Amino acid sequence: MVGVTDYCNYPPEASTREKVGGYWNPSVELVENLTPDLILASSGNDLTTVNKLVTDCQTLNCTVVGLKASTLEDITANIRTVARLGNVDSTALVQDITQRVNAVEGSTSGIPENLRKKTFYVIWDSPLYTGGNGTFAHDLIVTGAATSPPTSAGGR
Repeated sequence: MVGVTDYCNYPPEASTREKVGGYWNPSVELVENLTPDLILASSGNDLTTVNKLVTDCQTLNCTVVGLKASTLEDITANIRTVARLGNVDSTALVQDITQRVNAVEGSTSGIPENLRKKTFYVIWDSPLYTGGNGTFAHDLIVTGAATSPPTSAGGR
């Protein structure tokens, strides 16, 4: 791993890597200077940014892989994909995540519908960004509530 976004904090080694900008403002020049073999792009980036990054990075002679996560299952699938690309074992991490989700789901499954909390989760504050329907944040909240998905205001 030669570079990360300004927000990457996992694995712990990410804190020692070159920062290449944020989700909305990755620096192609910084990425280019790191001469990566692989670039991972997230669907959390706005489409204009992703398209520009992909177009600009085509001259780098490296592989660009786009990842999208709309559900918790997508998260673990993406972890497995990135692990395969990096030739590392993801079994323990995926098991840990799965166990944590199952524990929350198990502890909340007996809460009656009328006692469940309505939730508004702020992912980012400027501009306001929330995890609405079709996002893994929404899936996590719904899974924790162990109920059918409520109608949501939707994310950005």
